[in-house]
Amino acid sequence: MKRNTSPRPVPRAPYILVVDDDEGVREIVALILGDEGYEVDCAMSAPDALLLVERRQPDLILLDLLMSDQGGQAFAESYRLLPNATAPILILSGLPDVARHAARIGAAGSITRPFDLTALVEMVERTLSM
Repeated sequence: MKRNTSPRPVPRAPYILVVDDDEGVREIVALILGDEGYEVDCAMSAPDALLLVERRQPDLILLDLLMSDQGGQAFAESYRLLPNATAPILILSGLPDVARHAARIGAAGSITRPFDLTALVEMVERTLSM
């Protein structure tokens, strides 16, 4: 009996794009999610993020609403116009009533800053399992 020795396909880690103009937030979120086994890429501006999603479609986008360039809402609107824009968006923001802002742009959820890292990981896991 001949045995199949071909390697099994390795499951692909979910790809998460973090869009935030705060370098510290980008670094800690990327570090934590990377340690959890996710593939993480970061963009410091909406235009940079749009370039990244044109090259590779993320499974999830973590988005700051208040950025120094065009801002998170404008990014979300531009992203949704792309033909393969299927990634859910989670808002990371210190804005008061962030949940209302997230609902207005059709985000899957929101996390208020400063945020608990465990809560962030749980929200990511929950959103990716939807």
